[in-house]
Amino acid sequence: MGDFERYKEHLAPKPFGLVNLGATCYFNAVFQAMMSLTSFTHAAALTDELNYDTATTAATTAATNPELMNSNRTKLIAIFKKTLLLSINNVESIQLTCNKHLLQSAADAWRVIYKTAQERKDNVKLTPGQQCAGEGFHLLLDALGDDFSHLFTHRYQRSIICEKCNEVVSIKREEYCMFEVDPYLQPLPLLNPLATPATPARSIELGKYITNLDGVVSGYKCPKCGDMSDKKRKTIIRMVPEVLVVMSKKYRVDKGRISKISVVTDFPETLTFPGFTRGHDGKKILSQLRFDAVAQIEHSGGPNGGHYWAICKRKGGWYTLNDTRVSPGKFGPTNDTYMVFYHII
Repeated sequence: MGDFERYKEHLAPKPFGLVNLGATCYFNAVFQAMMSLTSFTHAAALTDELNYDTATTAATTAATNPELMNSNRTKLIAIFKKTLLLSINNVESIQLTCNKHLLQSAADAWRVIYKTAQERKDNVKLTPGQQCAGEGFHLLLDALGDDFSHLFTHRYQRSIICEKCNEVVSIKREEYCMFEVDPYLQPLPLLNPLATPATPARSIELGKYITNLDGVVSGYKCPKCGDMSDKKRKTIIRMVPEVLVVMSKKYRVDKGRISKISVVTDFPETLTFPGFTRGHDGKKILSQLRFDAVAQIEHSGGPNGGHYWAICKRKGGWYTLNDTRVSPGKFGPTNDTYMVFYHII
């Protein structure tokens, strides 16, 4: 916990608007959410090769390492740094500034993301239509590289247990940059369905849902006793990052058709997890890890069309940031809430 970069309210930028290229509202919303993460903006601001405080530094870096200066990662970080400086220096109120450079920031970043998608081996295509904000977030992390992905990476340990021979037959460690949760926050089914009540499971608190992903694995043959019955899957979260990104899986595929579930996912404003820190003598001390919501991404419409916007915590409070429109806002899950970003406090 001592190595975590906690949220620093004094580093939060002022609110600003972003231009929409026609179908880039999804990326504008992701860009605004990222600008609300002070650990991310602080890390971007301190990136050595992008210290543009003097023309000499930039010229020297360009001359000595042109490949670095022309990389997608470098261009993207430069855009975030420029946006941060402009938002601090030029936006004096919640009224929209006419600074064309600031309005253009997300459009410039989106072009870098588009190039990143074209260069990927899995041949990701960004079509002219509406994209998913979750996919946009993953492409953004892909372009930024490992120097920033650790801010978002959490780690699970998944164990498969054979109840017939009472053996742990498999242990895997998995890393992710986003928590994808059931929109109703209902726990996964237990191993013995006869032990569960006939009524549907009640939703549970988001923090408990994230840390309690036990479930069932079907068709798994125990390598020790050969039993083919369902196995219990025990999941333990081993590491949480500085930023928890949670997405409500409101889109379902049924017989090849994609539909959107109309439900308000219960996103709280604060999440807490048991953790520890180290005292002066090096011993572990039990503590609580607290995360506060700093941004939420909304999506209206359906899977084939609609609109994205962000509601973010910035200097002075919460604001609704809807492309070029900036207005006072407040945190709170709605029927349209798709993603929420939590920062360690």
